[in-house]
Amino acid sequence: MYTWQKLQSLQWMKKEEPEEIVRYNKYTEMTQEKLRGRKEIQATYNEVSKDNRIAGIDDGNFKFCIVAGNNSALVRRVLETREWWSELPDKQTTLFNFKWCPTSKFC
Repeated sequence: MYTWQKLQSLQWMKKEEPEEIVRYNKYTEMTQEKLRGRKEIQATYNEVSKDNRIAGIDDGNFKFCIVAGNNSALVRRVLETREWWSELPDKQTTLFNFKWCPTSKFC
């Protein structure tokens, strides 16, 4: 049976991890922490957006927002042919059902 003293005497056998592995582990931990933070922010944002909806205003139409770029004119033209979709005039509005924007703009 191993006692605390026996385990302490074996500490010299413990190998240290190479620096590359230590850096990789720190990077992975930081990445996981950022992802957790983003998920928390997204959950909070979704709750706030739901709470900010004005009751009784919903007319059954879907709202869309289009930012100029990658085929935006085509997407706008297609959505305008559907009468149950309406474009939001303000691009900063957060209450929409669909948003089209280039990935380079990080919308």
